[in-house]
Amino acid sequence: MNIGLPQPEIVRSDTRRVVNLNLPEPVVIVSTLFAFGGVVTSAWKLTAVSALILIIIGFARGWAKVSLSRVELSREVAQHRLYVGETTSLELILENRKTLPLPWLRVDFSLPDGLAISSGAEFGSTRSSYEFTQSFFETFSVGSRERVRAERPLLAARRGSYRLGAAHLQSGDLFGFYETQATTATHAQEIIVFPSPRALPGFRLPDQTPDGVGLGRSLLHEDSSRPAGTRPYQPSDPVKRMDWKTTARRQQPMVRLFDPSRGHRVMVALDARTLDDNWRYKMQLLEAAVAAAVSVSVFCVDRGHQVGFVTNGAPPTAGPPLLLPATGTAQLDAIMLALVRVQANQSTTLANVFDEHARPRLGGTTVRELTLVYVTAHLDGQAGDWLLRLRAGGASVMVVYVGEQSDTEARVGDIAVFDYREIFADAGQVVRPDPTVLHA
Repeated sequence: MNIGLPQPEIVRSDTRRVVNLNLPEPVVIVSTLFAFGGVVTSAWKLTAVSALILIIIGFARGWAKVSLSRVELSREVAQHRLYVGETTSLELILENRKTLPLPWLRVDFSLPDGLAISSGAEFGSTRSSYEFTQSFFETFSVGSRERVRAERPLLAARRGSYRLGAAHLQSGDLFGFYETQATTATHAQEIIVFPSPRALPGFRLPDQTPDGVGLGRSLLHEDSSRPAGTRPYQPSDPVKRMDWKTTARRQQPMVRLFDPSRGHRVMVALDARTLDDNWRYKMQLLEAAVAAAVSVSVFCVDRGHQVGFVTNGAPPTAGPPLLLPATGTAQLDAIMLALVRVQANQSTTLANVFDEHARPRLGGTTVRELTLVYVTAHLDGQAGDWLLRLRAGGASVMVVYVGEQSDTEARVGDIAVFDYREIFADAGQVVRPDPTVLHA
């Protein structure tokens, strides 16, 4: 096996069928009758012409029948993780592994609306009856035992997780009498489009020194990634801090010590509601909120803070809507993947999700040490009361707002509100390819 090369997609034999395109059935019947009539009446010229027609028809049908046998198709996307607006390449590779050439072969497949591809002279597109898919086709001419390639720019137009649809292959005989159709399985590779992070002018986390006036990072909680030795066990120490190897060596109970964290413990809380109405939502506002949550997460991870994530917009199949605070690029990747799959949710409040999933796992002490960044496109009284309760319980609370409400409506007491409506105003727009750029 060639490592790194795209694997051919299997053309399903159970989907292969021959279709009569341009040859009326009466032609076959009449030619057969003339051939028999010529033999009976000794009209050999008529017999020869009729027999030649039947031979050509049989040859054309046989050609069409085997045209898609031993044909391999590969579709390879150069990059499977993209940001909205980025372009990668989609390569189609067709290999004819038999002696019989293919005068024409058409490949047709569906493309999700979150991906876009350029249109060229030999590459067409037709809008399907489904709202969120497009159908694209490419026509090839493949010689005997030949491999042909076609590369097209693929644009990440909208946040989401996508797969290319099953490919439909069509080919036929040289005369255009018959056509064979077949289908491959759905493309196995997943293409993930992340929302693009943006700069957040003026954004900063609140000071967290114990007296509330110091600058810089806090020293409020221990960081398990920064070991600082051991000490003898005390009755108030939790069992999970026991250092069993040191205990066995010294013959007395010992516990691990850690240096205090020098960063915030941030929980990015994304509210997937965009309206008061439980049955309607605004996609553009949801996309703006998701892009803002990505930007806040990148800001915090880049500065070494522990970052977690919670939302009421996680799809039911995605598991718990919570990521506990952690540092590093692996945590940022996990948050980004969770944000890719966020959906609108008008019926469940973020306060209920936080109390059900986050609070039990964080514990009261950790909640008091949190810096909760509430990202929303819709602020209402219920959310405001929840944020005020969190702050009264000791958490630092701040709001990143990207909605359509007035400045007066987008306030929660004296909690800091960062208004980024202008920065994320176009976040919900689907990016479309510029033909002058894609064909350059």
